[in-house]
Amino acid sequence: RLALCHWLNAAITTCPSIQAKDRMFENVGGRGGLHSSTITPFSILNELTKLNISHATEMAMENGDLRLATLLSQSVGSQVTRDYISTQVDMWRNWGIVSNNDDQGGMSSNYIDDARQRIYLLLSGQLTEKKLRLKEFHWLQAFAMHLCFNVDTKCGANGSIRHGLGSYR
Repeated sequence: RLALCHWLNAAITTCPSIQAKDRMFENVGGRGGLHSSTITPFSILNELTKLNISHATEMAMENGDLRLATLLSQSVGSQVTRDYISTQVDMWRNWGIVSNNDDQGGMSSNYIDDARQRIYLLLSGQLTEKKLRLKEFHWLQAFAMHLCFNVDTKCGANGSIRHGLGSYR
């Protein structure tokens, strides 16, 4: 499984269609952290979908978003961290802070921008959420997300390739 994740990371990094899409979506995604920067939540999400978690963490720190950087650095750990993030997302949803809709233009409230919501959904492993919009990404990225971030305890950080493939389908 680890070898497949390394291969996916290398394949995603060298895929011309992903690199072209990266250039098309540069600086998309809304507000970042405390500092003015070209780093956006969407660019951090994009790095996560490429399994570049350490780079996504560095980007969040560079952007002054230390809370997100802390979550990102812990995202490869145990299922417990994902469960906490999932609980937080569910609470935000109940309080009306995040939108259940896939409105593609942001969200119904002004608390958390769309790309940041998508980061939290990915980190929580809620890959079936329409808001995550996996179809926007290359199939290699979508498969990598199913293999490495799925909330199903049979997938996730310690899951099997078979369960990751089943989840991707």
